[in-house]
Amino acid sequence: MNVKHKRIWHFLTTAAILLATVNLHSCGDGDSFITGTGACNGYTAPASSEYILPYVVGEAYLLSQSNCETTTHYGNNKYAYDFSMEIGTTIVAIRSGTVIKVEESYEDDNEVATEANYIQIRHADGTVAIYVHLTQNGSDVSVDDTVSQGDSIGQSGNSGYSSGPHLHLQVNESSTSFISIPITFSNASPAPIQALVKNVIYTATSQN
Repeated sequence: MNVKHKRIWHFLTTAAILLATVNLHSCGDGDSFITGTGACNGYTAPASSEYILPYVVGEAYLLSQSNCETTTHYGNNKYAYDFSMEIGTTIVAIRSGTVIKVEESYEDDNEVATEANYIQIRHADGTVAIYVHLTQNGSDVSVDDTVSQGDSIGQSGNSGYSSGPHLHLQVNESSTSFISIPITFSNASPAPIQALVKNVIYTATSQN
């Protein structure tokens, strides 16, 4: 499979797990393909962000893909992040909310776009965090569970059509929307100016 086809399949992995309740369309600002993080905007200052990194305090992981990347983070998924991590890494809730969807039945390394494990958590403002490529039977939560920020929710994996073990994370406008929104993280070190930067290792720091 050539690089172009791999990109398409990776993009479809994310789209498939968001439920086909709405059609894919271009970004709200009219761009259907982004060629640099400068094209993204609307971030809050990291220090006042409502979100934390999706892993345990003290741990550090490489950001393998940031926002507005030409690989797969464009269009509706332009505000997604990919964190490289081994299968079985503990994932924590980036914000408090209620679990609305869980899929954990698929095997790792299956390379099937429609067979990615994931967890969806709805926040108080209606936005939804989506954690994708989790390991088989890797969810620590069930639908309707209430989770607090920093709670363990599952383990990372390599399910679906993935470029290697990693966590794909994005926050969407709502449970019926494919459109991602810009988020920053209050406990990332080194502290970014806004979006996390590709190929930088970020440590999750304590907020106390």
